[in-house]
Amino acid sequence: MLNNLVIKTINISALIATAEEKVADSDKGWIISKFEDLKEGITGSIESLNENLNKIIDFFEFITDPSKIVLWLWHGVVEYSYIICFIICVVGILTWVHGSKKGAIATKVSITAFAIIRAINACL
Repeated sequence: MLNNLVIKTINISALIATAEEKVADSDKGWIISKFEDLKEGITGSIESLNENLNKIIDFFEFITDPSKIVLWLWHGVVEYSYIICFIICVVGILTWVHGSKKGAIATKVSITAFAIIRAINACL
C-alpha cells in the first residue's frame, strides 16, 4: 500500500512538471504562479503524509518486537527502583525499631533487590 502511494505521488509530481513545461511555453505568468502554488501545496502534503506514515511504521515495529517492549519496561524498573527500594528500606527500618522483625527482613530484601537490579542493568 505504501509503495502504491509513493508511485502515485511520483506520478503526480511528473504530471505537474509536464504541465509546468507546457505552461512555461505560453506567455501567461499568472498560470505558472498558480501551478507553483499547487506544487508547493502538494509537496507539503506529501511530506506531512510521509512523516505521519513513518511514525505509524515505527509504532508498529515497536509493538511487534517483544525485545523492545521488554527493554522499555526494564528501563522503567531501573529508573524507579531507587525510590521504591529506598521507601521500603526506610519503612522497614522504622518497623524494626518499633519491634517487628519483619522490618529487618524487608530492609535486607530491599537492599538486595536494588543491588541485583543495578547489577543486571550494568550487564545490559
